[in-house]
Amino acid sequence: MFLQAILAGQRAAAVQVAREALRDGTSLQSLYLDVFQPALYEVGARWEANQLTVAQEHIATAITQFVMAQIYEPPRQQSTRGTVLMTGVEGELHNIGAVMVGDLLETSGWNVRFPGTNLPTTAILSEIRETAPTYVGISATMLFNVAAARELIRAIRRDFGDRPRVMVGGAAFRSNRVRRRRASPLGRGPHRPAAGDD
Repeated sequence: MFLQAILAGQRAAAVQVAREALRDGTSLQSLYLDVFQPALYEVGARWEANQLTVAQEHIATAITQFVMAQIYEPPRQQSTRGTVLMTGVEGELHNIGAVMVGDLLETSGWNVRFPGTNLPTTAILSEIRETAPTYVGISATMLFNVAAARELIRAIRRDFGDRPRVMVGGAAFRSNRVRRRRASPLGRGPHRPAAGDD
């Protein structure tokens, strides 16, 4: 239902599907990961197969972002677990995945800072220096941004050592080619904060 709504460009219908799911007891995490994420993967696959135009893909993504903004309610309690900086390398134009992760971390008690994606390395390093986050999340959708993500991780390690921890995510890291190269500048590989990870 949600996929059909965003493909048809029906913003109100997409919001209704999401709100009804929440009313029926679906958690925000399940809505993001089991409804929105698969729908966006399908949109991306259809675009790659030339079954959707760029405009149709952008509309579907924009509707999903609108729905997220309509249904997300920041937690009332103050965050106590630390700070997570979510971002993307310069040239990374997609941000919806980073926003999803940020929302879910915020509902789990983390203070999330999201200056956006497509940031130069110097700006990201400056933000780390000013806010001292526990984690830095790097999002990459396109495969050609993986090299830039690696360079950003190296820069973080060079300037800050082992802290903050770094986590990576996005469609680019689901590629088989990237999976075969699990070794990273992090030493033990990417880390992500779990619900009980402090």
